[in-house]
Amino acid sequence: MNFVELGKVVEIKGGGTPDKSNPNYWGGSIPWASVKDFKSTVIENTIDMITEDGVKNSATNIIPAGSIIVPTRMAVGKAAINKIDMAINQDLKALFPSAGIDTRFLFHCLLANSEVLERQASGATVKGIKLDVLRALQVPVISMKEQKRIAAILDQADALRQSRRLAITRLNDLSQSIFYEMFHPGADDADNEIQLSDYFSEIKMGPFGSLLHKADYIENGIPLINPTHIIDGEIIPDPSFSISPAKAKELHKYLLKEGDIILGRRGDMGRCAVVDGKMEGFLCGTGSMILRPDKSKVDPYFAADLIRSKKVIKEIEAVASGVTMLNLNSKSLNRVFVPKVDRAKQKEYFQKINSLQAKKSYMQESLEKFERLFLSLQQRAFRGEL
Repeated sequence: MNFVELGKVVEIKGGGTPDKSNPNYWGGSIPWASVKDFKSTVIENTIDMITEDGVKNSATNIIPAGSIIVPTRMAVGKAAINKIDMAINQDLKALFPSAGIDTRFLFHCLLANSEVLERQASGATVKGIKLDVLRALQVPVISMKEQKRIAAILDQADALRQSRRLAITRLNDLSQSIFYEMFHPGADDADNEIQLSDYFSEIKMGPFGSLLHKADYIENGIPLINPTHIIDGEIIPDPSFSISPAKAKELHKYLLKEGDIILGRRGDMGRCAVVDGKMEGFLCGTGSMILRPDKSKVDPYFAADLIRSKKVIKEIEAVASGVTMLNLNSKSLNRVFVPKVDRAKQKEYFQKINSLQAKKSYMQESLEKFERLFLSLQQRAFRGEL
């Protein structure tokens, strides 16, 4: 199988951000994508909208539907196809294949090379890749007929795992509905609210950059957990993003304990997970914070569900700071108010969602099987074995 540099077979177009301080540029009818919108491999809508003036007076570009969009910062290695025309920000790049390159084939090729791109990302806290690195990525050169055949196989395998993801999302939405019905305070329920921080005996931000340097990172050491390692309420450590036991000992104040909640404080708000026994001893990363529940007041898993609820995420977003990327600090949580729920009511909540959790576990196991199938086909495809 022959290969060619990506830059030789695609046109790359970037984006930009309209002036955030100008209200005439925001809240319009034009979708404007950022890394926040990379929830899956398809972008059907965006969190933010801009106006035509916002497009004219910034470096953004309108990307036609059906294009490949990749992040070059914060979510390196991801790729998505936009289902609608949209503008993009400066952390995204749109790829337009030349004649002889099938869009779906190239899309799958990029996903297959996600780890290659991730390894080449640099940056102490927010990792990104230079455009030259993206252009230099090696992609296979095969006939259009073979490209379409491989893309069709991978599309079918991908559809199976996407269907399971959708089912899990719907179950999560149902859990959110139960949560909302039981605990959403009305206009006259202000007296039944407390500060979110009141549920925790300790809140601690991860070590600042001055405590960690590039030379401290090693392979397969003590994992550091940043927001990118918290996925769908689970901690997914990265073996390449870890430090030595000796360095971890220096930073012992930031070691996670079973029952802790690790909360991402940069980027997407509400991204959190409960630390189980297997994860105890991992280190809170610079982009995260440790919330140590007062177990006389709150079950850790209830606290995590509370933080992930739509109402609380909105409140956290409101108190977070930052123009291009939201940033949360421990004091900000004192301005987030949540329902006051005693342990008996928390127990009642878990009784109601237990049956949903059983269905979710089944769907999760099924998803993992389809994920393995997809990855196997993907690896074989780009080794010339499919």
